[in-house]
Amino acid sequence: MEAGRGNRRRRRRDLRVFCFLRVDGGRLSWLRGMNKAQTRGITQPYILPLQPISLSILALTHSAVFNAQLWRLWAAALPTVLLGSSAGVSLYGRMSEVNFRRATLILLIVSGISLLAKALI
Repeated sequence: MEAGRGNRRRRRRDLRVFCFLRVDGGRLSWLRGMNKAQTRGITQPYILPLQPISLSILALTHSAVFNAQLWRLWAAALPTVLLGSSAGVSLYGRMSEVNFRRATLILLIVSGISLLAKALI
């Protein structure tokens, strides 16, 4: 029974963090009038520092996660990540403004739904 309460507390905390990040990310809504190059130029520098900050927080709060298995999985996933990044850069160059907005919106919705589902499950 006690483990169930801990999981529920963790889920609630994760949901609060998710909601905070979504509200904070919503501050970028003023990007609506910009073209795709301007949007990318603003959002990438915003996201880039958040990744190491998030990993640092995770390392401090859940240090057991950073074990040898994690680094093996990371090394195994790296080629796929690099391939996906290359494909994204290639697609970005060929996308129209409208398709860029659609793709961005779809990816944001899918990522938000998956984070919400993970926090609730």
